[in-house]
Amino acid sequence: MNIEAPYYEWRGSKLIGRNSALPEDQVDNSFIEVWLDSLFGMYKYFIKKWLALYCYTNYKPLPVLVLYSKERGTGKNVFAEAVCSIFEPLHSRDVDYKNFTEAFQGKLWYIDEQNTDSKQLYEVIKQIGGNNVLEVNNKYGLKHQVDRNLSVILTTNNLTPMQMEADELQPDESNNQFFVLEMKPIDPKDRRSDIALDIRKRLGHYIRTELKQVYEQLQQDPDLTRYRYGLPVPITPYEERLYSLSRTSLEHEAEEVWDAICDGRYVDVIGQRSSQLDFKTCTMKQSITINTSDGEKYIMPAELRKVVKGMGCETSPNRVRDYLQQKGRLGLENKRIRDRRLGYSVTL
Repeated sequence: MNIEAPYYEWRGSKLIGRNSALPEDQVDNSFIEVWLDSLFGMYKYFIKKWLALYCYTNYKPLPVLVLYSKERGTGKNVFAEAVCSIFEPLHSRDVDYKNFTEAFQGKLWYIDEQNTDSKQLYEVIKQIGGNNVLEVNNKYGLKHQVDRNLSVILTTNNLTPMQMEADELQPDESNNQFFVLEMKPIDPKDRRSDIALDIRKRLGHYIRTELKQVYEQLQQDPDLTRYRYGLPVPITPYEERLYSLSRTSLEHEAEEVWDAICDGRYVDVIGQRSSQLDFKTCTMKQSITINTSDGEKYIMPAELRKVVKGMGCETSPNRVRDYLQQKGRLGLENKRIRDRRLGYSVTL
C-alpha cells in the first residue's frame, strides 16, 4: 500500500480511491512507544501489529478492538481518535447504524458505546467481519455495494457493551474476531491535556518507520495466511467474561419466565384484569397456576403461553418451552394421569 500518494481511478465499474496517511511532522518514535506501553502493557506488540496491518493493507479483515474501562482517564478514547487521524477522511464516528450503513464504505468505524444497541451492534460487526462485500444504505435512499475495507474500534464504560452469543467464544487465537481489553486508569500525575496533539505530531513518522518495519516482519510469518483476521488475537480474561455474561434474547426471556414460574407470579405488562398490585415493587403481578400430583409440580401448556405473552416476551412460547426443556427444568411430556391433564413437570 502506498500511504503517500492519494489518487482515484476507475477499474471497470468500480471507482478506486486512495488517501494518504497522516503526514510526518516530528521524529520521536520513543514517545509513541512509551505511550502505547502505558496503555496496553503486555499487549503492546499486538496493538503495533494491528496498527501496521491497518496502515499497510486494504480489503483484509482485522480483529475488532473493544476497549473497556470502569473509570475515566484510561486513554482509550485518545487512542481511538489517534487511529482515526491516520486516514482522517476515511473514518466514521457515532453513525446511525440501525437505519443507515454509510460507515461501511470507510476504513475505520469508531463506535462510542453509549450510542449502541447491544444485540444489533454485535450482529452488524459480525456481518462486517464475515462478508467481503457490504451493502451501503445512505440517508438519501441510495443503496450500493462496496468491497469491505472497514476496521472497528469500540470504546465503552459498560461491562457488557454487546450482547454476544455465549457459545461463540473462539477456543484459539487464530480465529478470534475480538480483542477485548479492560484498560487501567492512567496515574493522575502522568495525565496531560495536550497528549492527543503530541501523539498526532509524532504518529506520521512512526507509521513510516516503526510500523512499516513491523509490517515487513509480519510478511515473513509463514503462518500468516491461517489467521482469519490477519494475526493471532489474544483471548483476554475480559473477553471470556464478556462472553459468559452475554445471553441471547431467548436465554434472557426464558430465564425471566423461569424465575416467574419459581415465584408463582409474573410481572403483568399486558394489564389483565385479574392482576394484583405487588405493594413491595409497585408492579402488577399475575398468579401462575401450578398443578400438583403426588408431590410433583406441573404447568399446563396454555398457562405457560399465558405467562410468556403476559410478560411481553418477543420470544415465542414454544421456543421458551424448548429452552426450558433443554435445560431440564420442564418435562418433555405433557403428562396425564387418568382423565386429568397435568402439563409439563416443573423441576424447581
